[in-house]
Amino acid sequence: MRFLFLIFLIFSFIPTTGQAESRESIYQVEGVEIFVPNPKPGGRDPRQTGITWAGEKAFDLLMTRMLPRDQREVLAETLKSLGQDTRKYVKRAVVRSEKQRPGGLLFSVDITFSRKAVGEALRGIGLSYNETAHPFSLLLAQMDRTGRPGFFPQGDPFQKALLRSARTFGVSLGKPLGDMEDMVALGGNDAALNQWAKTRYGAKRIFIGQMAFGRVGAGEQEGTEHYAALGTLTVKDTGQRFESRAEGSYAESKGARWALFEKVANELLQGILDRWAQVNAVDPGQQHAVLLRVVHGAKLTGYAKFFKRLKLVSGVSGVRASRFKAREAVLEVDYQGPDDQFMAALMRAGYQVSEAFPEIVIHLP
Repeated sequence: MRFLFLIFLIFSFIPTTGQAESRESIYQVEGVEIFVPNPKPGGRDPRQTGITWAGEKAFDLLMTRMLPRDQREVLAETLKSLGQDTRKYVKRAVVRSEKQRPGGLLFSVDITFSRKAVGEALRGIGLSYNETAHPFSLLLAQMDRTGRPGFFPQGDPFQKALLRSARTFGVSLGKPLGDMEDMVALGGNDAALNQWAKTRYGAKRIFIGQMAFGRVGAGEQEGTEHYAALGTLTVKDTGQRFESRAEGSYAESKGARWALFEKVANELLQGILDRWAQVNAVDPGQQHAVLLRVVHGAKLTGYAKFFKRLKLVSGVSGVRASRFKAREAVLEVDYQGPDDQFMAALMRAGYQVSEAFPEIVIHLP
């Protein structure tokens, strides 16, 4: 039995293909749309041009996921220079579609960046950065009369704008089916609502959205009206609130609604990512070894699964086996940041964590 246990440990410590660069898809920027004008005779292949331009646009979106806005603004010129030649960061580029448009071609491209190359570039300018993708979240609507969350109306333009922006910025956001089971859940208490979101949809968070829109005066040009849109997103568990306002002059309300909702949604999603990057940023300059005692009991499959997930925790740059016992293992984890941040990351992942100096102890379910 001990022989089999040792064989299992050996295989569980072999990294899986691509594991070191997966990081829950934060380095994958999907559906980047680029319009390339028709080239002059003898000019560059528009497909290659589209891939190059898509890489540059995707790099900007990746920085939005990894760095808070204040860092991006202070280092705008430095980041711009980093993104001028993205070929050294791009691991894979896949053209999803190529459509003829008046005057050129519209490409949709999936870009996957190399975690190693991007990390070296950011560390080279002394930046701390986020590597943890925002967890899947469920989008509900704020009901004005009751104050409780509910469903967006079918085809709601604000909901559509939020879902489009979420795809652009890499925030995994979904909407409920709205069937009888969902209706029953929305009528329950907060604990039942959270459990419903987690068990039925696998959602770690619930966002509650609300939009106020209307005409606020005469437009700046003849034949136009001035409109304003105020959108909010609230994290249900914490009450954290994100708010954005946009206004402008338009010839008709439909066009105003589409344009202003798009601006508001983009601003809200960027605010969510800014906050997420601040909370989950790691500092490569603080890298040190953390002793992690993993109490796995007799469930070796649970230990193997945890070991793989551990390598994907933001800030973890390496894991080594230190010693083993029948029902537990001690690992040396190279972590870029303070110990309490590491513990918080493990707790957010759903593990029971405690501290027994000089070790951090985790009990697997």
